[in-house]
Amino acid sequence: MVGSPSCGGSKKSSGMTFFRYLVVQVLAYGLDIGGFLIGFKLLGADPIISNVFGKIVAGVFAFIAHRNFTFQSTQKIKHGEQAIRYFALLGLNIPLSSLVLLLVLLAISYPLYGKVISDAICLLLTYWLSKTYVFCKPRDNSLNSNTKRGDR
Repeated sequence: MVGSPSCGGSKKSSGMTFFRYLVVQVLAYGLDIGGFLIGFKLLGADPIISNVFGKIVAGVFAFIAHRNFTFQSTQKIKHGEQAIRYFALLGLNIPLSSLVLLLVLLAISYPLYGKVISDAICLLLTYWLSKTYVFCKPRDNSLNSNTKRGDR
């Protein structure tokens, strides 16, 4: 497909990218929990409001860190375009993670273990979607488009 993003890379670079993704996600999770606790404990906000606050703080941090550190994006598209894709993905992740948790809890009766398993599944899916659709580099079609007859 012309103009579609391509994020291919070597296995070595993919492994390092995934490691950087995990580091950023751990830090973002700390901000998520921290934001929740600030809202809930210090400000006395409703748990749902506190949860949304924590997710927003973590999401903004994660977008900036993933763009600059994890995927080292140098695309010339506007940051806003990637931000829209990233936060749309984040918005889809909330109901998806709840569905995955529900399905995991059908097999596992301990909710904390179920949450850890569903978070791990969603982490892998979100990594793949971030790499494939949010922070992709455009394809370079110049190698294939300049081949003429007789050029061998």
